[in-house]
Order: sequence, then structure tokens, then C-alpha cells
Amino acid sequence: MKQNLFACALALALLLPAASAFAQTVNMTAALTGGEENPVVLTGAVGTAELAVDVTNREISVTLRLFNMPTGTTAGHIHAGPKGINGPVVIDFP
Repeated sequence: MKQNLFACALALALLLPAASAFAQTVNMTAALTGGEENPVVLTGAVGTAELAVDVTNREISVTLRLFNMPTGTTAGHIHAGPKGINGPVVIDFP
């Protein structure tokens, strides 16, 4: 689930310093599956993540939709890094 968010987080890290004088929002989506985890997790849980990055105001809005969760969630965050690598956490969800 984290792997697709890697690209989103990397884009976020690259876009935020480039704020301009006009409002700009960058929208990103990611499919969340156990196959995207590192290491791969065998699960029926799936989900989607929608990120809206307001570059000018340096704000991010995240909408997560999770399905087939056998238990409640225990943690959530976005890593920066290439696919297959658990890079550093750049956004931590409380």
C-alpha cells in the first residue's frame, strides 16, 4: 500500500519548494494493495488514496478509502523513495 504513495510523497517534496505567486493544486491518486507493500503482504484489504497538494499554501489534503480491513488500522504514513524501497516517512497520519 505504501509503494504507490512513495511517488506521491516524492512529488510532494519536489513541488512544495516551487511555490509560485498564484494558487496551484496538484492532484494525485494511488491504488493501495498488499502487493504494493515492501515486503509484499498477502491480504484482501484494498484501498485508494487521493492527495491534493496546494503548492502555494504548502498544504496537503489526503482522502483514504480502505476496504476489507480485518482489523482496525494501527498506523499510517507516506514514505519518500523509489518503488521497492522503504524510504523515510515524510507524512505521518495521527
